[in-house]
Amino acid sequence: MYPELFEIPIIGYGVKSYGFMLMLGFLSGTWMAAKRAEKVRANPDLVINLAFCSLIGGVVGARLMYVIHYWQRDFAGRSNPLMAVIDISAGGMEFLGGVIGALVILVGYLLIMRQSIRLYFDLLTPSLIWGLAFGRMGCLLNGCCWGGVAGDTMAKQWALQFPYGSPAFVSQFHHGQLGVPAPLIVVNDIGRIGLMLDRDELHKNYNTLNQPVRAYEQAKLEYDYLSKADPTSVEAKKAQQKLKQLETAVKPLQQRLELVQRERQKYPSHEFPGQAMTPLELVELARTQHSLPVHPTQIYDLVNALLGSWFLVWLLKRRRHQGVVFIAMLLTYPWTRLVLETIRVDNPLDTFGGLTISQGISVVMFAIGIGLWLIWRRLPAVSPRAIPWIPPVEQNAQG
Repeated sequence: MYPELFEIPIIGYGVKSYGFMLMLGFLSGTWMAAKRAEKVRANPDLVINLAFCSLIGGVVGARLMYVIHYWQRDFAGRSNPLMAVIDISAGGMEFLGGVIGALVILVGYLLIMRQSIRLYFDLLTPSLIWGLAFGRMGCLLNGCCWGGVAGDTMAKQWALQFPYGSPAFVSQFHHGQLGVPAPLIVVNDIGRIGLMLDRDELHKNYNTLNQPVRAYEQAKLEYDYLSKADPTSVEAKKAQQKLKQLETAVKPLQQRLELVQRERQKYPSHEFPGQAMTPLELVELARTQHSLPVHPTQIYDLVNALLGSWFLVWLLKRRRHQGVVFIAMLLTYPWTRLVLETIRVDNPLDTFGGLTISQGISVVMFAIGIGLWLIWRRLPAVSPRAIPWIPPVEQNAQG
């Protein structure tokens, strides 16, 4: 699990895995949709405009659905809930909400531009499902959208174990499925049990603190040894210079670990049997802890999305009626989502008669697909607004 892929040098900005994968999916999907448009004499520039419109509508819709879904848990108790809603740096978007938001803005844009909805929806739909595959890879790196505990022998062969502090780990801990060493547990003033380190803190501590701190400690021992022997020697001066360089780099990192240690000292020692641990020891202990093996639902959905995208491209090349590709997506994807939601355990059963909200929306999507199919059967094979696009080069040649 890598919630943060890398850090941009100089500015120190950490690139989040989920956002980075969404960007790759969006850019590659847009490029493929534009290429498909050229092959069927549709306007690739319009496809690019539609893609950016869908990006805006998709982000707004995905965030809005998440906020509605988890309002009480994540936003209602905030001092400034509006800012919490706007802040998406920590994640919090749902795919089906993004689909709804994107479709609304796309329909509006195409109506304003007086272009064929059926033609351009067919061109964009495979890229939508293609982008979902990248989104699920982002989910895997981020540790969200995890599956239930893999109980049967076959599933355990490919099951995943997520690290300490991951959403799967925290969920299993709070549901009593998982034991955690006492030094890694805190008890607040109202008696609520929680974990000492959170996921991002652990990730940063271990990846950015472990090696530098150890290098600093080793350099300090080397300098102490050389300075005692002969503080004026060339070796001692080099060791001192090296120590100062490492000290400058390690100081802010050590301060971050000291915050964890001060938090640890707030609680009575009897709650943490055994010898007191240093911050680095806490981090290393946490690194040994993992969740129970769970179904890799992110990978299941990734494979499902890749196969779905391939099928829609195949159908697009062989279709005789415009609009069939988009309707096919509405009739096929909801079923796969219904099945996958039975394996996932991150979404509560809170709507639509014991279904998750994603399952409920999938049912609605399928019903809309049936309705559009009944209407589509009565429409002409080619939309009256699907006017062939003539590239500027050909226009000049004809002129």
